[in-house]
Amino acid sequence: MADLYEIDVTNDAFIDSVVLSKQGGSQYLNIGVTIGKSTFVRRSLLRFSLSSLPTGFHVTTAELWMYCTTAAASAAQVDAHAFEYMSGQIIVSPAGVQWVEANVTWNNWDDGNAWSTPGGDFNSSSFASGNLPTATGDTKLIEGSGLIDYINDFCIAYGRSPNFILKRFVEGWPAANAIFASRENVTYDGPRLKLWGVAPVNVKEGQILGANIL
Repeated sequence: MADLYEIDVTNDAFIDSVVLSKQGGSQYLNIGVTIGKSTFVRRSLLRFSLSSLPTGFHVTTAELWMYCTTAAASAAQVDAHAFEYMSGQIIVSPAGVQWVEANVTWNNWDDGNAWSTPGGDFNSSSFASGNLPTATGDTKLIEGSGLIDYINDFCIAYGRSPNFILKRFVEGWPAANAIFASRENVTYDGPRLKLWGVAPVNVKEGQILGANIL
């Protein structure tokens, strides 16, 4: 039987291509595009810690939940892109992988430290996709094999934290933007991972996760 672990986000922020001020302390996260006199592209950055998972945990089901406070005009595709990623057998760690929540903006991952590309340095290939919600409330934004594989084969296997950016697949017309509660929100839950899975049982040694069975 699979065990469920719910993991709250450790750091979150959103960045805006036009409003370049720091948004890390905001109670809200934006994903999408709004169009007026300018085209505002908004992306959300999330980082989680897996330290609460038992050693050797294998994820069988994974979901990213976020509370939508303002729904999008349409269910535009949202993609998740990892900051750190595998290229062959090499782990690629862009300079801005340790973005600082309080200071990150569209142009900088920390004060005085610019992204190589404005908007964030991340893997050009997404590892999972979902859709912007068209109704408010608790939303299962991302799920499926791509998220499972990312957590199992990259994060757990290499002792790394889930650390990724959420963005519209098409960052242009038609406009669609959703607003979500951040971890600082005083009313609604911030982003969280729901992970179902199993830990290895060493029957021969009579141990579970290194602890003797009594």
